[in-house]
Amino acid sequence: MRLASFRHFVWVGLLAATAALAPGAHAATYTVFGNLDSNNVAEFTFADIPFSNVDATGFTVAFTVKNASPLFDPTITAIALTVPTAVTGFNAAASTIPANWDTYFEIGGVNTPQPLGMFDFCAESGNGDKNCGGGNPNDGIAKGASFAFSLRFLGDFDGVTLSSIDFVPLAARFQETGEDGSGSDVAICRNGNCDESDMPDVPEPSTMLLMGGALLGLGLLKKKRIS
Repeated sequence: MRLASFRHFVWVGLLAATAALAPGAHAATYTVFGNLDSNNVAEFTFADIPFSNVDATGFTVAFTVKNASPLFDPTITAIALTVPTAVTGFNAAASTIPANWDTYFEIGGVNTPQPLGMFDFCAESGNGDKNCGGGNPNDGIAKGASFAFSLRFLGDFDGVTLSSIDFVPLAARFQETGEDGSGSDVAICRNGNCDESDMPDVPEPSTMLLMGGALLGLGLLKKKRIS
């Protein structure tokens, strides 16, 4: 390969690798702790932020809920979310929730026990209701387990950039809490009372190989000049 062609090849590879390493989608995790017992812990992890699947008909939000409780055997039996302004509806048929769970959607119409605020959406084991406060522990998310939710909300969001913050406040409902498994609790992320962490992109192996090859080529070019 002639030197000019080799130099062109190296610079093209370097530019491609740099573009691939540019900041893009990332994930954000919100860790919430029980209002009555901080040992009741849920982690909400939102992927692909900012969301890319947004159009004039609505958007789909994907997130994982993990029961990260360190003690006893509490079960997550319901979750509640706030939704972005301009959401006009919810498409249950195009959404993914755990088996034997139901949903309830009403802007500002979803309550939580104790009471701890109003929400727009509830998914609950059993039949979803305005209180988002019950649920069947047999169908809940057990300690150490997780579930990947996918929810389709309706509305004209063409050209709108959405991120995880648009779904806060959020909450998780726990049943069978405490040492004897007879209690219940709610964990809420609101007004900064939860732990939030961003997880930056991790480059794909192919991207790292591309960058490595380009840097190696630059080294060879420099060696040729010195020679």
